[in-house]
Amino acid sequence: MDVIKALRDYISKMVKLKSGMKVLLLDEETAGIVSMVYPQSEILQEEVYLFERLDTTNREIMVHLHGFCFLRPTPENLQLLKMELSKPRYGEYYLFFTNTLSKEDLELLAKADQHEVVQEVQEFYGDYYAVNPDTWSLNLSPESSLTVNDPHWPSSRLRISQGLLACLLSLKIRPYIRAQRTSPLAMGIAQDILENLQKQEIRDLLKTRKGPEPILLILDRQSDPVTPLLTQWTYQAMVHELIGIKNDLVVLGKSNVLESSTIVLSPQQDAFYRENMYKNFGDLGIAIKGLVDDYQSKQKTNRDIKTIEDMKRFVSEYPEFRKLSGNVSKHVAIMETLQKQIGERKLLDVSELEQTLACHDGFTEAVKKMEELFGRPELNSNDLLRLLMLFSLRYETHSQYPPANIKFNALLKARGVDDEDIKLVSVLLKYGGYQRRNNEVPIFENKSLISILRKVVDKGLTGVTNVFTQHKPLLAKILDALVKGVLPENAFPFIDGALYKERPFQVIVFYVGGITFEEAALINELNSGFYGNNFTTNFLIGGTSIHNSKSFLDALRFYSKIQ
Repeated sequence: MDVIKALRDYISKMVKLKSGMKVLLLDEETAGIVSMVYPQSEILQEEVYLFERLDTTNREIMVHLHGFCFLRPTPENLQLLKMELSKPRYGEYYLFFTNTLSKEDLELLAKADQHEVVQEVQEFYGDYYAVNPDTWSLNLSPESSLTVNDPHWPSSRLRISQGLLACLLSLKIRPYIRAQRTSPLAMGIAQDILENLQKQEIRDLLKTRKGPEPILLILDRQSDPVTPLLTQWTYQAMVHELIGIKNDLVVLGKSNVLESSTIVLSPQQDAFYRENMYKNFGDLGIAIKGLVDDYQSKQKTNRDIKTIEDMKRFVSEYPEFRKLSGNVSKHVAIMETLQKQIGERKLLDVSELEQTLACHDGFTEAVKKMEELFGRPELNSNDLLRLLMLFSLRYETHSQYPPANIKFNALLKARGVDDEDIKLVSVLLKYGGYQRRNNEVPIFENKSLISILRKVVDKGLTGVTNVFTQHKPLLAKILDALVKGVLPENAFPFIDGALYKERPFQVIVFYVGGITFEEAALINELNSGFYGNNFTTNFLIGGTSIHNSKSFLDALRFYSKIQ
């Protein structure tokens, strides 16, 4: 199951359908969907000379071009397309929709095609964003799928169901469906998917095949509010947490090693990133230094590179290296930004307590460490707020939690933290506290107390530390139980009433409420290993969005307003 390949195959088939000069007409979403899997430089090789948005009204009339439309079949797009066909700007039109098109919509388009310019209409199920080969997202706003009480939930539910169905169709998978019973959101989506899969036109597209059946497991972010709150230490997850990634784009500040502040960070387009995206921070530094050292050996130069600052200076002073090395300069700039935040925010110290709270049960010890960090004025208030949230999730049922919470609330207020932000602690407990979670699979572990392991990289790169964490997302336990056939059916029922006991060959996980890159890294790790003798389970993860701690807190702010 490779979602990047699935979408690339669609786009490749589309642009190769007709020879000659083409214009690619996209909407707001498909523009992002295409850019993440098919670089513009590659599409240009297929005689695509223009990229336009369908909603751009001042496009030129160029009848010598073939208009290739790749659009979501929304009412807005269909209306724009009818207007386009009534006054065509191009000689011919080839229509490709990212999801199923109703017979009524097809008839309306045929009626609008009075000039008979439409040559082809097809459904190419690319209605989602492929982030990694085994990770995808719908790019919905973080607050779009928190509760059925949200008046916008019906429209979000429709988009989620459409996107999830498109993913199944693009991979040609007809799965058994299981969902988190305690979540009305997950159960509702599961029912929608089941109803869609039972339609005859979908059944015709997804023929039942021999062998172990795939499983679609629909979960709610509410079941694991811990993972989005944690500091991350693998490359892709760190960049999203400390800088932010949207549609494979990362916006950095000004840098003398980069020509642009906006850079592309894509496993499809960047081999170095693809090979190192799951590596620990320290190992990443060594990998980048290795490229610089390799260049020096070839050019017979001998600069002493010991720090990230040394690498940055080298790249700046050797423009020919910047040209030959391709993507290295952008990774040097990213490393510099990450290291700066780690140092300024004392994230090694913060992360140590985060891991203790997530993986070790010791109230008195936790309070003592919290008091120590809350007493350090150099620490970031938002980081302390995240620590209090983790502390509250772990100890909300402890008899001494209320006075401890009051004390830490007061310390945050003394630091100038807004009352609305302090209130997020109680909002979090209402959203994903003990009473709201599915405790059939416990979220917290109680490992022996081992401080977060910091290993200074000993290969000549000063100031870069490897951090090895104990925490594993709740998803790790759920998938382990699923593959072993012991995931509780009362907590995660089969929606269609099936009682499927074989080990699944493929498992698609979907999180209503968003996934994290820590969970994406877990999926990659599982896909690299084996379950049992001579049996491999292939995993894929998708979600309504991809969270970092900032987007998760923003979602909680919205949640507080609609409860």
